[in-house]
Amino acid sequence: MKAAEKYRRVFGSMNHLKDQLSWTTGLSNMVEFLAWEPQRILGITKKQYVRQIIEWASHPDLKGKNIEEIEQSVIKKLNTKMNETEQLETYSTQTMGICNAREAVRRVTFFSEDYLNKEFDIF
Repeated sequence: MKAAEKYRRVFGSMNHLKDQLSWTTGLSNMVEFLAWEPQRILGITKKQYVRQIIEWASHPDLKGKNIEEIEQSVIKKLNTKMNETEQLETYSTQTMGICNAREAVRRVTFFSEDYLNKEFDIF
């Protein structure tokens, strides 16, 4: 069975834009968007994120350190990266890079409003 067939079996399909959808479908569509394309909101692909963590954890300065020390070092670097990419204005332009939850929500808000404005602006 192909991936598209599996998807339709689990989630169904929509035949026309006039079809009403439940709020849970809208929510699951947002989660699907984040799961399949995290780089659009989170600023980094899943593969890049894993690679970054591995690079940080295998840095020569951490050689011979125990797991807790490596974990603390990676957490510190991750927090620094997230602080660097956070925007404090709702409509700041899209930034790339690993982000915290607040910045992810801001990016989703910005992206969704920007997208709707571009796609459905009839004036």
